[in-house]
Amino acid sequence: MSTKTTIKHETSEATGTGFHLYTDWLDHCVGADVVHLRLDNMPVEVSAFAGTTSVTVTIPRDVAERLGLVQPIIRADDAGT
Repeated sequence: MSTKTTIKHETSEATGTGFHLYTDWLDHCVGADVVHLRLDNMPVEVSAFAGTTSVTVTIPRDVAERLGLVQPIIRADDAGT
């Protein structure tokens, strides 16, 4: 039995890229107000300096749009002008 509840999940058949945005009941049990985001087949850069960590994840813009992280770009040909 899974403790995860999916908020949003997509996987591209063509590229294998995908994401899974979810909550985990176990986090709730310990009072953590968090969500989890798993990214599949996307480049990641991780750096650690003197006890700090920085994570950069490069995701395709269309994935970022579907996650609601960025607004879609409206191109002139899409706007009917």
